[in-house]
Amino acid sequence: MSPVLSKILPEEQKMLELKYSGKRFGQMVPSEILSSAKEVLLRIHVIAGWTMPPDELIAILVDEFSKKIIESYPNVTAEEIGYAFRSGSHQVKEWGKALNIGLIDEVMVPYLERRFELSKFEEQKKQIEHKPDLAQIEKEYQEFLQTDLGKKLNPKI
Repeated sequence: MSPVLSKILPEEQKMLELKYSGKRFGQMVPSEILSSAKEVLLRIHVIAGWTMPPDELIAILVDEFSKKIIESYPNVTAEEIGYAFRSGSHQVKEWGKALNIGLIDEVMVPYLERRFELSKFEEQKKQIEHKPDLAQIEKEYQEFLQTDLGKKLNPKI
């Protein structure tokens, strides 16, 4: 994104809100991760329509997804994953398949790439907003030079 852009789109604003809301997976204890992983998988099932594996495989899916969360998404919140699927799931061509870790990446990787670009833009905007006002600094410096102390420190004036 160009630093010239001063406004962001509503969906980008939503991404930023979600980025800062909720607890990130990397800040959770293992029991919270397992609980969140199960809830997120159920949400993905509802949003995407992917079929859940048989009961005997659910525990394995939750365990593997918990590991995937820590390895690939430690800085993401559960709310962000839900939003990624609600907003970007139309791009996935494999609907109707059984829920698996690879299909989750098909939605999350593009979401995280977009989030990264948005975060870079956010940082650039913060830097621009915090730049010193050079005209004001120069004005104050010139006023200082006119004071007695300024004249003593810079006798050339």
